[in-house]
Amino acid sequence: MDSLLLAFGEFGDALAIVKLYGPFLLAAVFFVWRDYKREDRLSKRINTLEDEQRNIIIPLVKQCSSVIAENTVVMQRLEKNTLYRMKRNYGATIDIYKLISTDTNVRTGKKTVVRDVTRIRRAPVLPGLQKRIVNQSISLISANKQMVMGGTYDMSRRRFIVDRRDAPELPELGTDDWVVYDHRKWQIESVEEFEVHAGWVITGRELVGEVPDEILQLSADHLLVLGSTASGDNDIPVIVEHLHERSAAFMQADDRVEIRITGPVTEELSKGYHRLLVDVNVLLTSRYGGIQKNGYQIITNAGLFHTALSQSIPVWNYGDESGDYQEGDPESQIFLGCLQPARAVKVYHFGQNDKTDKLKQTIVDGLSGTAALTDSPPMMSDSDLDLDDIVLNTDITTKVPIGARFTVAGETGTPVHVVTGRTNSMDTTTNIEFSPPLGAGTYMENDVITFLPNQLDIKVGDGDITYTEADEYLYDLDRDELDTVRKGQDQPMEVSLNFVYEQITTGTDEPIAPMDAIKRRGGAAEWVSAAEDKCEPYAIDVVVVHTPPCGTTESETTTFPDFRSESREVSFRDANIAISGRCNATEPIVERDEFDNLCPAPKAPVKTTKNGAEPDTEDDNYKKSMEVHNRKWLSYLVIKTLEPSDIEWDTVDLGEPSTWVKWQDELKANNFCQAECNRILQFCLEVNSLDEAKLDKARESFLQGLVKAPRINLTKYRKQLQTELGEALAEATFRWLSETADKIPVYSGASKATFIPLANEISLQLAIAPIVRSRIPLGLAHGDGEIITDPVSGRFTFTYYTDLFYLVYNEYHNANLVGFHLRNPGPYRFQEAGRKAFEEFSETVRLPNPFKQMVLNTITVR
Repeated sequence: MDSLLLAFGEFGDALAIVKLYGPFLLAAVFFVWRDYKREDRLSKRINTLEDEQRNIIIPLVKQCSSVIAENTVVMQRLEKNTLYRMKRNYGATIDIYKLISTDTNVRTGKKTVVRDVTRIRRAPVLPGLQKRIVNQSISLISANKQMVMGGTYDMSRRRFIVDRRDAPELPELGTDDWVVYDHRKWQIESVEEFEVHAGWVITGRELVGEVPDEILQLSADHLLVLGSTASGDNDIPVIVEHLHERSAAFMQADDRVEIRITGPVTEELSKGYHRLLVDVNVLLTSRYGGIQKNGYQIITNAGLFHTALSQSIPVWNYGDESGDYQEGDPESQIFLGCLQPARAVKVYHFGQNDKTDKLKQTIVDGLSGTAALTDSPPMMSDSDLDLDDIVLNTDITTKVPIGARFTVAGETGTPVHVVTGRTNSMDTTTNIEFSPPLGAGTYMENDVITFLPNQLDIKVGDGDITYTEADEYLYDLDRDELDTVRKGQDQPMEVSLNFVYEQITTGTDEPIAPMDAIKRRGGAAEWVSAAEDKCEPYAIDVVVVHTPPCGTTESETTTFPDFRSESREVSFRDANIAISGRCNATEPIVERDEFDNLCPAPKAPVKTTKNGAEPDTEDDNYKKSMEVHNRKWLSYLVIKTLEPSDIEWDTVDLGEPSTWVKWQDELKANNFCQAECNRILQFCLEVNSLDEAKLDKARESFLQGLVKAPRINLTKYRKQLQTELGEALAEATFRWLSETADKIPVYSGASKATFIPLANEISLQLAIAPIVRSRIPLGLAHGDGEIITDPVSGRFTFTYYTDLFYLVYNEYHNANLVGFHLRNPGPYRFQEAGRKAFEEFSETVRLPNPFKQMVLNTITVR
C-alpha cells in the first residue's frame, strides 16, 4: 500500500482523484498494479514508472472517473424521483427553527432568543417510533427485598425528509434546533445527508407539553380588488379591509358590506403546477330605520353576494414584476385561470329582525325649529317681525326664547339674527324684536324663519381651556408575565374652563351670563339641552375657536359635545370662574377653517405591514398630491392677504380651489412683471409670519399692561420631533442596512451577522443562510449598533461598529491578491453604498413646523 501511493505521488491529478473518489479508484489501481506484477513489467524501484506504464494507467484512471460521474448522475435522478413520490404520498408542512443566539438580561432576567425559521411546504414525514423508557434507581428494591415498578414514560420519535430543492439555503442544523410539525415541537437528535447532497433525513424527539412558540407567517400581499358599490338596483356601500377606509358616510349608511380577504395561499401540487387558496368573508350590516324600512333587506343583500361568490373569478397577471401586465399595453395581459368555489358558500345570521334603531348618532343639537312670516312681508331695516305657525323643540313649542338665533328666507347672504325681545299671547309668541335689522333681500308672504341653536360667545382672554382624553387598557398576564393588551371601557373626556366674568346672573336687558347658560337658569331658562336624548340631564356644546396670530394662518374650531358641569368655582377678587366637567364623548370634534373646507388635504393610501394597516406616506401619487395641495395653500394665502385691497379677479374664484394658482398669471396679464409678483409674494409671507418688528410691538403692548404673546409649546414640539424624526431615522437605518447587507456575500454568515445588533434596533430580521458551518455567533460577538434619539439636544443618529478583521480587510482590499481564494472577493465598499442611500433619503426629511405648536397667551400686568 505504501509503495502504491508512492508510485502515484508523481501524478498530481491522479492523487487528487484518489482523495475525491476513495475506494472506487483504489480498486482500479490495485487491479492494474497486480496485472503488471504478474507480467513482471514493473521496475524494482516502485517510485519510478516508465513512460509506457504511465500511458496505460492514466487513460484507465480517466475512464474510471467517467464511469463514476455517470453513476452519480443516475443516483441523483433516482433520489429525486424517490423524494418526489414520498412528498406526494407522505408530504406535510413543517417548520425548521434554527437557534441563532440567546441572551439573558442579568438585571431583569428577561431572555431574548434570536431564531430563524425555514418553512418546508411539503416534506415526507415518516411514522413515529414510540417506545417506553423506564427510570429506575435504588428504590427498585423495596424494604422487604421485593421488586417494585419504577417510573415510566413514553417517548415518540419521527423522521423528517427534506428535499434540498425545497430549502437550498437551509443552515447547518444541530441539537439546539427543532422542528414544528402539527403544532408540536420535535427536538432534533440527528441530521443525515443523502448521497450527492440531494437532501437530509432529520430525526426528531417530541417534547411533550412544551409550547412550540411558532412564528406564524400570514400573507395578505395579493388582495382581490372589488368595486366600491354593488351594481344594480341595490346600491350597497362596500369596502375591502386594508384597502379602503371606513369613512363617516360608510359607517352611517343603513346598509353596508365589509369584505375580508385572506390569501392567496400557494400549494405546489407538482412541478410548475400550483393551487391558490383564497378565503373571503363578507359581513353584511343592515340598520332598521323605521316603518318604511324593509326588515328583510339583509336577506336580499346576502342573496346578491351569495350569487356573486358562487361564480368563477378570473385571475390576470397584474403586478409590478418583470413579465407582468403593463398598464396601457393590452398584449401583456395574460389570463392565468379562474378561482373556483372550493367549498359551499355559507350564510350565517345573527342579530334580531326588529325595526328598532339600536345605533346612537352623535349630533350637535340644541334649539331648532321653524316659523312663518305673517301676511305682511317685512322690509329692509325692519327690526321686528310678526310670526305664526311656530314649531320649536323647546318645552313650550310655540314660545320663542330670548337670545334665540334665526335666519330669514330671501335675505341676501343669510345673516344670523338674535332675538332681543318678544310679545307672547297665551304661551305663543306673536312678535319678536331682533338685532341686527334685516338687510337687503326679497321677502315674500309666509317666508320661512329657521331657528338655530342658542349661542353664548365668551372671549377667553386671560383665561384658559384645558381638556383631557383618557384610554383604558387591560393588560393580561400569562404565567405572571405581560402577554396581551385589550381595550377597556370608554372614558368620558374631562374639560376645564377658566375665564373672567362680569356678572354671575343675568339682569334685565343684559346679555346672558355664562353661569346661567351652564346651569339653564335666569336668562337661559328656556335653552334646549344639546344632548341627543332630551330626557337626559341638561347639557351644552362648548365650541372653542382658536385663531393663530400669524395673519391668515388656518384657524381651528374645537367642539366639546354634550358637556355637563360637575363643579363650579368663583373667585370674587380675581373676577374669575373655574368650571370643570365631563363630556359624553371620548374626544373633541376638531375642524379647520375655510381652507380645509374648500381644499381638504389628500389622504395617504393604506398599506399592509406586520403591524397592520398604516398610511403609506412614501407613495409617489400621494407626494404629488401633497405638492399640489401646498401650492394651493400658498396661493390661498396670497389671495386672502390681498383681500382688503378689493381686487376684482377674473380667473380666480375663492370658492374654486383649482383657480387659486392662476393669481400670478392674472397679475401678469394686467401688466405686472415677474419681479413685482415675487415682491407681492414676499410681502404676503412677511405679514403672515413673525419678525422682530412684531415682537417689538408685542413687548410694547406688554409694557402697557396687556400683551398677546405667541409662544411655542416646546414640550409638544419635542414630542413631535421625537416621533417624526425617530420614524425618519428608523427608515434611514433600514435603507442603510438594505444597501450594506446586500454587498456582503454569505459564506459562514459571520460578516453579515455583525449587522444584526443594529437591525434589532428597528425590529428588522436579517435573513442569513450560511452554506458552510455557521459562524453567526462570531459575527454577533464582533458587531454592535445602536440608535440615539435625543430631541433636547437635537441628536438623531445611528452607529454601526465591527472589529471582525477579515470583514474590515475585505471592505477595502481584494484578499485573492495575497493568497486567498474567495468566491466573492472584495473590496466590498458597503460603507459607500450605505452612505449614498442614507444621504438620498436624508434629503427628503424635513423638520416639523414649529409654528404648528404655537399658542397665543394673553398676559395681564397688575
